[in-house]
Amino acid sequence: MEVSVPNPIKLSFFYRIADQLITQANQCRNEKKITDLYWTINRYCSLISIIARHQSYSTYSSEEKLHHSK
Repeated sequence: MEVSVPNPIKLSFFYRIADQLITQANQCRNEKKITDLYWTINRYCSLISIIARHQSYSTYSSEEKLHHSK
């Protein structure tokens, strides 16, 4: 199923959410909450696929992409 990407939302907003999900996943891992970790990683993967389809993704600088590719 193809998800439409809301292009009016800035790409940096999606990257900020991705960073928050990484932080949340690390916290779940440290607390050994495996089920929560699974769902957090699942949400992160879905978000990354949305980022890749965003209209601005191809114009986003490599340095900015590298910062968010943890």
